[in-house]
Amino acid sequence: MNTSGQQAVLRQDQRQALEDAGIKPAIKGWVILLGMAVFFPIGFLLLFIRSFKHWSKRFWHAYDLRLAGHSFVIIALVLIQIATIGSSNHQGDPDVTTSFITTISIVFAIPALICYFVASGKKKLVQKDYLAYGHLASDKRVVTLAELALFSQRREKEVIEDMKYLSAIGYFPHHTWDAATGRLVGKDSFRSSSDMRSSYEASQESAAAKAQSSSQGAAKSMECPGCGASVLLAVGEKQECEFCGSLVTYS
Repeated sequence: MNTSGQQAVLRQDQRQALEDAGIKPAIKGWVILLGMAVFFPIGFLLLFIRSFKHWSKRFWHAYDLRLAGHSFVIIALVLIQIATIGSSNHQGDPDVTTSFITTISIVFAIPALICYFVASGKKKLVQKDYLAYGHLASDKRVVTLAELALFSQRREKEVIEDMKYLSAIGYFPHHTWDAATGRLVGKDSFRSSSDMRSSYEASQESAAAKAQSSSQGAAKSMECPGCGASVLLAVGEKQECEFCGSLVTYS
């Protein structure tokens, strides 16, 4: 399982993979912020349209909320700039201008901070569900849409969008999302966590036995060239890695 599903900034290859999969925001963020700066009702309309289209695409929710926070900040800055210019041009009362700027700052800072706070909570909630998907997939070769929805307590439409997003960024290295059947299907490289534990325990027992019975020389722990796992070998011995199948040679 790859934990990159909720990292702060996606890598360039992940962003490209999302674009290739057709996963992109309904309206670009910069377009909305430009609308806020020019004529804020247009900006809010565009933000509403974007959020509505992202209703089932939970991976965009935190971004949309942060965008709303940015919008409040931009509107406040525009109003403050207008007040400052108006005051300097018409020689208005500095105290009135200062009071206006302070009021505007407070009025718009509060909803902006609320948006940022809720965005952080949304991100953590989505991350929790992604981890749940990963734990479920780690134990099963085939996971159905119904199982994913039941396990995460989410609507199936939301789970489908989650699977599209996570598959595109490589969150499931040993599974493939089959959109036609609505199943997460294990690849040939898939091994369940229970199998991995059994293999690890067996390798540990084998290593202990070799350490006790080696009479030709001291056993040595070698690093697998494929996955980096430690494999205990006797002098001159060769063995396949229990985890990836690569050949490990005593040297």
